[in-house]
Amino acid sequence: MDPFAGLIPANTQLLSESMGGASDEVGLAELGASVVGNSITGTVTTGSATIGGEAFSDLNGVSSVLINSGNNVSIQSSTVVNIVIYE
Repeated sequence: MDPFAGLIPANTQLLSESMGGASDEVGLAELGASVVGNSITGTVTTGSATIGGEAFSDLNGVSSVLINSGNNVSIQSSTVVNIVIYE
């Protein structure tokens, strides 16, 4: 079943006039994690994380970029997208 069946796409011209902007709204996400019982033995090498100058040149939409150069790390990310549609 298509949940979007019967919906009319938004007018491209109206959308282009509404891009960007600012808001006083705040989106909150509560995250929790633990790293327990991990160990590293022997020779361990961690390096730098490098992002090239053109890495995001064709980036569109909503993105989340995480970089880790360590060990036994819990990486968490949350993206909050608020969409307001006025009739």
